[in-house]
Amino acid sequence: MNRILDVNEKLAYVVVEPGVTFFDIYDHFQKHKINLWISVPALGWGSVLGNTVDRGHGYTPSGDRQHFIGSMEVVLPSGDILRTGQWAVPNSPSAHACSNSFGPQVDGLFLQSNFGIVTKLALHVDCAPASFMNIKVHCPEIEDISPLIDALQQLDREGITQNHAMITNINHFASHDAPKHAQQSVPGPLTPETITKLKEKYQTGYWRGSFDLYGPKELVLARWARIEGVLKEKLPTARVENTFYEGENGKPVDNRKIGTLSAGIPSMSPISLADYNLPADGTGAGAHVDTTLILPCSGKVVLEWFRKAKYIMEEQGVDPFIGCHVFPKYILFVQEYVFDKTNPRHREGGRKVVDALLTEAKNVGFANYRSHIQHMDAVQDLYGFNGHIYKRFVETLKHAVDPNGIIAPGKQGIWPTKKAGRNREGKM
Repeated sequence: MNRILDVNEKLAYVVVEPGVTFFDIYDHFQKHKINLWISVPALGWGSVLGNTVDRGHGYTPSGDRQHFIGSMEVVLPSGDILRTGQWAVPNSPSAHACSNSFGPQVDGLFLQSNFGIVTKLALHVDCAPASFMNIKVHCPEIEDISPLIDALQQLDREGITQNHAMITNINHFASHDAPKHAQQSVPGPLTPETITKLKEKYQTGYWRGSFDLYGPKELVLARWARIEGVLKEKLPTARVENTFYEGENGKPVDNRKIGTLSAGIPSMSPISLADYNLPADGTGAGAHVDTTLILPCSGKVVLEWFRKAKYIMEEQGVDPFIGCHVFPKYILFVQEYVFDKTNPRHREGGRKVVDALLTEAKNVGFANYRSHIQHMDAVQDLYGFNGHIYKRFVETLKHAVDPNGIIAPGKQGIWPTKKAGRNREGKM
């Protein structure tokens, strides 16, 4: 099931099967000279459908892909085939243009779901713009993340920014260039001296924010002028830079000349992060696990949480790898634990880090938006309002549509009423 079923350039959507990757869509656009960009995640090898229904994110204006779904085709546990939105209307010309239904909207039941198997997905994508500008904000100190987030939130409230900003710390982006042993000889987290050297080497700060502008040149430049003014006011010690690209002869800008995720170019280069903590002798196997919490878009709250997360991670002798996806109202705060999976001590350290982060998150009222399979029950436990009514409600739905637990029992902490011959109390 790896077919691209439809590409509509005018209405800017694609319809795909599960086996279609982000590289496949990009290559299709290039081959047929289609002026569309798809919002790619950090690693382009994955399924467009799979990443989208797991609430994955890209970096263009349509990066929050779960909210750009046009329609779905789903195989239910009964074997029936369901279509959502206007695709439920036979032969509708609006089939993939609008997800609205008549009555309850059921699309969300199949995100991170074990209620059915999504076999086809219509996804709205971006029109290739006339021009493009990347903006980077280099913030020297840890505390600068607070005014940076508040500045980005102000710019969104004013309708200036277009895609979500990405904020990474020095540990994170330095890892793409060199392994830990090449940066520091002493064990443990990067020292203040090492961090100072890395700032100088990469001409950046402790934090680096990056976001982009799209559209006609005059509009991009007008947005940039306002952005520059707000950042100078809110972050006087930050260094702000931009890189501008424009299409030639009235054509859209060529994203191949930009070459970044935020221009819809799939890549595998970020995978090098996983090898950061491998031994200098070349042995081991790189891996990572993350805890991604949903925080409000408030600089003060994010800084407070980062200090807690930094302490928890450094207590286990690892660096606080942070990548913030900054949306208008909330932030996906990614905390990555990078380790050698052949090392038992590293694996145990990862378990301790995740457990400690989830415990502290529960104390302050935060929760993940997705999770590694081994932590799904613990994350679902964070959604505890009214005796875990959310879990009880969706497990009631699970029992109604899949009483025998055929599809992915336990995914997202949602179990069938009966599992492996046992009831919910664990009795035979």
